[in-house]
Amino acid sequence: MKLNDTDGAALLAPLIHLNGSSPVTLCAGYGDAARTLRDALDALYACSPNARDYYPQGDAAYRQAAAEHEKRINALRQVNAEIEMIVENINEQVDARKRP
Repeated sequence: MKLNDTDGAALLAPLIHLNGSSPVTLCAGYGDAARTLRDALDALYACSPNARDYYPQGDAAYRQAAAEHEKRINALRQVNAEIEMIVENINEQVDARKRP
């Protein structure tokens, strides 16, 4: 099932059907991944660069470290957004199957 990610690119989500994984398995797996990514983001925010740790390396060192840190945060945010979109899509499929 095709979705559009936060950048508008195509994202392929699993399709719930009789021969595939159960909705419970899909929700549990992707839900666990989303929670773990949120925990990873929290941990990464907690270790944001501090200028005092970089100034002995030169004037540009802290700016570089901060930019690299932000790049890592953005990468995790992107993956987390995609996983959450997949979870939402799976839940929508489950809800649609329950409707008469």
